[in-house]
Amino acid sequence: MNYSTEEVPDLIFLFQPQSNPDRGLSENDYNLAASQLKVESAVIKAIAEVETAGEAFDKLGRPRILFERHYFHRLTGGKYDIAYPDISNKIAGGYGKFSEQYGKLEKAYKLDSNAALSSVSWGRFQIMGSNYRAAGFNSVEAFVFAMTKAELEHLKAFVSFVANDSSMLKALSNKNWADFARKYNGQNYKENNYDSKLSEAYKRFAINYSTEKVPDLTSLFQPQSNPDRGLSENDYNLAASQLKVESAVIKAIAEVETAGEAFDKLGRPRILFERHYFHRLTGGKYDIAYPDISNKIAGGYGKFSEQYGKLEKAYKLDSNAALSSVSWGRFQIMGSNYRAAGFNSVEAFVFAMTKAELEHLKAFVSFVANDSSMLKALSSKNWVDFARRYNGQNYKANNYDTKLSEAYNRFKTT
Repeated sequence: MNYSTEEVPDLIFLFQPQSNPDRGLSENDYNLAASQLKVESAVIKAIAEVETAGEAFDKLGRPRILFERHYFHRLTGGKYDIAYPDISNKIAGGYGKFSEQYGKLEKAYKLDSNAALSSVSWGRFQIMGSNYRAAGFNSVEAFVFAMTKAELEHLKAFVSFVANDSSMLKALSNKNWADFARKYNGQNYKENNYDSKLSEAYKRFAINYSTEKVPDLTSLFQPQSNPDRGLSENDYNLAASQLKVESAVIKAIAEVETAGEAFDKLGRPRILFERHYFHRLTGGKYDIAYPDISNKIAGGYGKFSEQYGKLEKAYKLDSNAALSSVSWGRFQIMGSNYRAAGFNSVEAFVFAMTKAELEHLKAFVSFVANDSSMLKALSSKNWVDFARRYNGQNYKANNYDTKLSEAYNRFKTT
């Protein structure tokens, strides 16, 4: 749909809760945008994260916005400065809380609707309404209408906006963060360390362990150098937007799977060895000699402290089958699911799991996104159906569905 040419309704609806917009950007969306701008997709993901922490819309389904009072001052010739200094001021700032932004916009809209819409940065990439032409629209109203409909429209507007400024595009292509920050965020970008934040976010997204050379994985059986632990609220929000689910849903799974611990005390990914997988993947040929690690019947897990011992024993017999017979990391994804998790080999998958907790989250997003039935169950919070697909047919043995529901309710209320 081309919202730039569609008839625009009265935008007074902005000040009411909206019907559910189309949230989320897929890997394909990012890759297409990157190819259009001839930059890395990690560059675009970094900007999206820094601008809105993965949230394109607010809780009422409206685009995330920030009202710029100095824009409204300039666009209205300062005539509202005395009566309305909170929304019209020659000095930038005075933003207040995010929850106050639509109130400011509504007040300004009643005074001068066009100037008001132009004085706001909109959506996932926080493009100013005044830049509507560069973003590919004939009017600020058409631009704003598109921002209300779908997150993909935010990305399209960003591509158009950057493509229409050759110097900005050059800075982005060269990853000259200071120059890009100055052009995209303004002369005061240093006040919020905008360039540094972009650089740090880019580094996180740019690492692709799925294509990096995999070292000898016998290092798994030794203490590891400190991995990158922890997931930020931004990380959860971005993953949630990619899957078009609530972040509380993902947090619930992480808690139930590993109680918040992605790595053990030796810096290795938390694991659980599944002896029935090793039995199946090796045709049962080790069942008699090694019944503790190869058995057609699931179970016999033992203590968490024993898991790497079991893996090491199996690894010496068949390294590929051993790595595939383990659930890995924060979200306990089976090694045998490496392709759905976005990797070309189980070794590459395991290597990524050793490096950073964010890699665990990325693998989870890919794994769920590759199973439409599982994603549907997660999106609708059908815990029984999701538990069956994610945890297996015996999910009831550990009340997996109930635990997910309870964890979700806790995170939902925090």
